[in-house]
Amino acid sequence: MDMNNVKLDWGPILEGQIKHLESLYPDIPVRKSFLPLIESLNANRIKSRAVLSGINVSAYAFITPSNDHTDRLYATVGFTDPQFVNAERTGNLMGWLEDTARIQNRYLMLNEIYNAEEKTDEFLFPRNYSKFVRKRLILDLDEIPEIDAPIEGKFENVPISKVNYEKYSDSEFSAFSDTADQILFNSSNRKERIEFSKGLFAGKLGRIIEPASRILSVNGKIVAASLATDYRSLDGTKTALIANIFVDKEFQGKGIAKHLLVNTLKSLKNQGYEECALWVSTGNPARNLYDKFGFKDTETAETFYYLKP
Repeated sequence: MDMNNVKLDWGPILEGQIKHLESLYPDIPVRKSFLPLIESLNANRIKSRAVLSGINVSAYAFITPSNDHTDRLYATVGFTDPQFVNAERTGNLMGWLEDTARIQNRYLMLNEIYNAEEKTDEFLFPRNYSKFVRKRLILDLDEIPEIDAPIEGKFENVPISKVNYEKYSDSEFSAFSDTADQILFNSSNRKERIEFSKGLFAGKLGRIIEPASRILSVNGKIVAASLATDYRSLDGTKTALIANIFVDKEFQGKGIAKHLLVNTLKSLKNQGYEECALWVSTGNPARNLYDKFGFKDTETAETFYYLKP
């Protein structure tokens, strides 16, 4: 039996998923982030569907618009207990979500199906979903290898305080276009991409550490950047995050990324940071460079699936 946007107490329904996410992402306030979501679900301000087994909710789904990307909808699908997992219930929920996204002509984005993580590929790949995986890497800054990485050419350093957000956003988007990472950007709305870049420089991912960050330009065009931000893990270790690093396609293969990384890591160590973290997607050739510098996998990874409109 299906129920659409009926009055339910979503707190107990989502409790298992919240605890699961807390175990996966200990440095993120998962429970706090779910509070407004549960409030909206309880008030029927979010589209939802629940599947009953007897009088109990066996499976559920809900869908919300993105705050940062108007071209997509974010959905959550889960089972309250693994015993309820089956293809029929999943198909029922996915069909409803896909119809909702199709009507609005948006991407449909979702994480692994809760309590059916091992079956998510099996359930979604036949429905033409793509899978995106990126891992969080960490480097002990006392173990930076001695790597010499000079670059040749007339590059200008753009002060962080004087960066042109439009130029930065356009260069970043161009560098990641036609790669797996392109899904991280709104591909059709330049204004939104610029606003996201403004948020980055305003501290959305932490305060930018200017001595460890560099933006390079040629003839006024931004062609490469490495931005490091202040980030502290729960155990108190002084950890920095490389929030963004990219090189324009025209300038790739010239050692610029290595040059930027050497500058960032040495500067972070000089600033007193103990570790440096970054995220890299599966299949990104930059992973080879990070391995050479000694970055190691952590247990933290982000996996999501998306269906194009």
